[in-house]
This record gives sequence, structure tokens and C-alpha cells, in this order.
Amino acid sequence: MSHRSPRLSARAIIYRDGCILLSQYEDDRGFWYVAPGGGVQHGESLEAALHREMLEELGAEVTIGPAVAIREVASLPHDEPYLPANFHQVEVFFRCELKDFVQAPHAMDPTQVGYHWMPLDQLAGALFFPDAFKQHLIARAFPKIYFGTVR
Repeated sequence: MSHRSPRLSARAIIYRDGCILLSQYEDDRGFWYVAPGGGVQHGESLEAALHREMLEELGAEVTIGPAVAIREVASLPHDEPYLPANFHQVEVFFRCELKDFVQAPHAMDPTQVGYHWMPLDQLAGALFFPDAFKQHLIARAFPKIYFGTVR
């Protein structure tokens, strides 16, 4: 019997001048967005993973602040469109401050087209994942830490 653990991911919430910094993707749905970040490698801390992901996806250095939210995303028990089969990921969201863009992004995800400073007053109408976080990001406040599986 094989055992597969959920994938662990670290994500950054970065605000500046009424905007939030998001990773931008494009597929048949058009442009869509997520908080920048990604998977933690074996033996890597959440903090180290987040620093690495910020350089890879944004070319940016950040100061990592407190963890503000945890959510799960899964294609289980039923396959979900746009997610790999048997996908299960636990995402930890950290409030971060952007230090500076220090290089060009050099290891973006396959469908990532760049990053975007999304005005907070436009986030509600954007295709953002998880959709359930939009209201909290706009308010800059999370009423709890663990959200379970939310879309």
C-alpha cells in the first residue's frame, strides 16, 4: 500500500499602494491569478521555499511576516477541472513586504505569464483562486487561520 502526502505550498500576500501583487496565468479561461508562491521541496523550510519562489516567479526579494491563512485544495474525491488527478495541496499564506525586484523571473510555472499589481477594487471581478479569499484580501484581514478546502 503506497502513501501519498499532500503537497505543501507557501504563498505571499503583498500589498502596495492599494494593490496586491499576484502571479498571472493564462489558459482557455483567459487571465487568472493566485498569490505568488509554490511548493516546498523536501528538506526545505516554508520560509526558504517562499524566498526561492519569489525569486523564481517574480524576481523579487521579500520580508516574510506572519502566517495569516491556511487552505487546502484538492481534486479528491472527485476529479476537478484544471487540477491534476489526485491533487491535494496545503497552502500557507504569509503576509510579506516587497523589498525589491532584483532579477527577471527565471522559473515561472508553465502557464504563468508574469505578475500583476491588481488594484484591490478590481479583485472582486477577477478570476482569482481561491475565490473565497477575495473578500479577506480586499479587507486585508482574515477572521481565522485554517479555512479547510475552499475554492
